[in-house]
Amino acid sequence: MKEWFSFYWFNADTLQSFSWEHPYYLFLLAGVPTLYLLKWIFRSQNREKLAITIDVGMAGRFSDFIAYLRFIPPFLMALSLACFILALARPQRILASQEQFSDGIDIMIAMDISESMKGKDLIPDRLTAAKSVAKTFINGRFQDRIGLVCFAGEAYLFSPPTTDYSLLTDVLDEVNENTIPVIGTAVGDALAKCVNRLRDVVSDSKIIILISDGASTVGRLDAAMVAKLALNFKIKIYSVAVGSLVGRSDAEKVDESTLKEIARVSDGRYFHVVDNQELKLVFQQINSLERVKIKAQNYKDTRDYYYVYIYWGILFFLSVLLLKSTFIGNILED
Repeated sequence: MKEWFSFYWFNADTLQSFSWEHPYYLFLLAGVPTLYLLKWIFRSQNREKLAITIDVGMAGRFSDFIAYLRFIPPFLMALSLACFILALARPQRILASQEQFSDGIDIMIAMDISESMKGKDLIPDRLTAAKSVAKTFINGRFQDRIGLVCFAGEAYLFSPPTTDYSLLTDVLDEVNENTIPVIGTAVGDALAKCVNRLRDVVSDSKIIILISDGASTVGRLDAAMVAKLALNFKIKIYSVAVGSLVGRSDAEKVDESTLKEIARVSDGRYFHVVDNQELKLVFQQINSLERVKIKAQNYKDTRDYYYVYIYWGILFFLSVLLLKSTFIGNILED
């Protein structure tokens, strides 16, 4: 910010940039020159005039120049009054800001990374397409806590619910079909790890997004039973079957029955996609179904600048008092 003694405060742009708390005081500015005009009129009418012609040459012209200095004190006094009026009008600048926040949604993504997810019916394969769309989904959320469980023949927690989306997408980049070498699809175990992370969370919305291409073939827990447990904890499961129902081998065929049952039991929804575009649309639909209410809080930072004009008014007034004790002030007495 400029120092108070800068002429910046008298620029037209500066004055226009202010928000005036008491703008009606600004009408008094017109009264300052009016006051001096009335004073001049009254003094002119009451002053006796004596016509004298004196040729004093250069000394006379210099005296005329000195005589003009008598206008300096009243000019400074006018500036002082104007500054005090500006201060009364209370110039301000209002800096408004808005903070967005939400309670957030708690989301767990259960990603199948078994060997069958290398099926080529999605481009370049099921797993890569699912990871890509999942990352887009994650980055499109706002203040939601998102966690990640990956599974094949065993299930592992790769990230607890977090709002550090860059970390989460980095983890997704690292996982592949070789991350968990155990063969099989432990859907029930993966869901159990997700439920375990969400069950004690106090939230208006808790969901699990299950991405897989097959039935639960291994694991200690039954997937439908875990889905019922999820319903008790008010956790919805969106199951997404990735891949064609007809594959080149039994391992590549999508088994819908388990994934449908999981969605039904948990009061969630089931989706089946056979190409990249459908997968994107499904995640867009889930994104729209689970939108968090974003709240906005407005802040107003008001800064006053009346003190600047008080300082200037005092400075001009002191200047007038100082000049009255000099020869300029004495001219005023003629």
